[in-house]
Amino acid sequence: MLADLGILHLFSLSGMHVTFFVGCFRYFILRSGVSVERLFGLQFLFSIIYAGLTGFSVSVVRALIQSMISLSNKQFKWRLSALDCWSLTLLIALVIKPYLLFSVGGQLSYGLSFFILYVYPIANRVKNRYLQMYYFSFLLNISIIPLVGLTFFEWQVTSSLFTFLLLPVFEQLILPLLSTSLLISFVFKSNILIHGLEAYFLMQQGLFQWLSQYSTFTLVTGAFSPIFFLIISLCLLLLLHLIYIKSKKNYIISVIFFLMIQNKYFLPTGMLAFIDVGQGDSIFIQTPFHQENILIDTGGKVGFEKEHWTVKANQKSNAEFSVIPFLKSKGVKYLDKVLISHGDVDHCGDLLTINEKIPIRYLYFPKGTEKKPIFRKMLKKLKQTGTKCVGVLANTNLDSSIPLQILAPQNTGTGENKDSMVLYTKIGGRRFLFTGDLEKEGEQQLMKQFSALNIDVLKVGHHGSKTSTDASFIKKINPVEAIISCGRNNRFKHPHEETLHTLKKENVKIYRTDQNGMIYYEWTPFSNRLSAKKIIQEN
Repeated sequence: MLADLGILHLFSLSGMHVTFFVGCFRYFILRSGVSVERLFGLQFLFSIIYAGLTGFSVSVVRALIQSMISLSNKQFKWRLSALDCWSLTLLIALVIKPYLLFSVGGQLSYGLSFFILYVYPIANRVKNRYLQMYYFSFLLNISIIPLVGLTFFEWQVTSSLFTFLLLPVFEQLILPLLSTSLLISFVFKSNILIHGLEAYFLMQQGLFQWLSQYSTFTLVTGAFSPIFFLIISLCLLLLLHLIYIKSKKNYIISVIFFLMIQNKYFLPTGMLAFIDVGQGDSIFIQTPFHQENILIDTGGKVGFEKEHWTVKANQKSNAEFSVIPFLKSKGVKYLDKVLISHGDVDHCGDLLTINEKIPIRYLYFPKGTEKKPIFRKMLKKLKQTGTKCVGVLANTNLDSSIPLQILAPQNTGTGENKDSMVLYTKIGGRRFLFTGDLEKEGEQQLMKQFSALNIDVLKVGHHGSKTSTDASFIKKINPVEAIISCGRNNRFKHPHEETLHTLKKENVKIYRTDQNGMIYYEWTPFSNRLSAKKIIQEN
């Protein structure tokens, strides 16, 4: 919730807290009669104790080291610039923790503090104090785009506004009151100050929950490659420099910078990916120039009854570690279509979780799947969020930028394996068949109804179970490649040896998500070349 609004830093241990507590420490020590010369040693000792109390978090250690270097610079007249102090801080931190910049915390803390060096002189020229604070927050929020694009694939547009509104409240009200209430609690077990703060935080939480429902606050950038990150960072530094020297060229660079952020709309590459979701199915199709984003099945984890005390309070779904980060890395803010093959949890279990993070415009499912109580509840919640839910049968052609034809089921079912939606598409000159958990009986019906069906890439039914992938079916459709989506060391022992033998007998190239990770195909409108790529290469 806080991350969605871009204000997580206000509730995390950061330089703001260091500035407040070190400032309080200096104030009381100096007022007690201690000389400035002696203060240096006491502040150094306080910094170590404070860092230890916070678990030596990256941001706190960075702020404390930098404050001590700045203090030493003034006291010993080293004549170091702000950039020199920052560089020395980073060098010391790297000596203590050599792999610091390989962590997200290290990248954000030192990256943000680096851009502050460039943003502060620009904002400091604004005479009005409040406008200066907002301008500083705004420029700093812009400056962090390359870093968040590299790690989180999205940028909170309104972060600067919320920071501007809340930072004075935290610095001048919340932190002093919390510190005061802590001291009072040593004398009085209960006091009105604590109850007042509790009421404020509850009200604030309700407001944040309401605001976090609006995904328009977030700009999904997609993943930046290291080279693109370097280019966009240099462009940003140039932009800040032009703003500082008041050059009119900054408007041109601003346009270029924001076009680069949304470069996904200029990429001619499309993708079809079999996402590694463990024991489940999830297939993603993105057309060139970001025209359309389609998801076939969501994956999901089959749950088992547990004792109440063993259930985690904030247990995350499988999609939050697999499907959602991947979709955001591809720049997906909305899913134009989601197709559910049938009602099993490992195919639709993460539907609501995905919709919460990435809204779904249209949901298609085999007619009769709504007879399953769990899926019926999902449909009800999805309709409340504005998703259009459509039950379909065979011979339905979906209105899409790529040809998507539904071959099964022929009749209304109950959402079981035999009622799986079977999809056919042709991309980049290659023919794909997605069979869900279709069993051998359904495969026989497909052969009867579509006698001329010939396939290049087959998504093997039911994760490679022996109940699917009949030898006659494979011989008939004659696939070149087969994709098996299954979890490593799964309890069902998928894929079955019988299925593997059937595929190998027909010289079908087999790819497995449990061994190869995600398997994906890329194409462009200018070429028909399409070949499988694997995240995990074979030894």
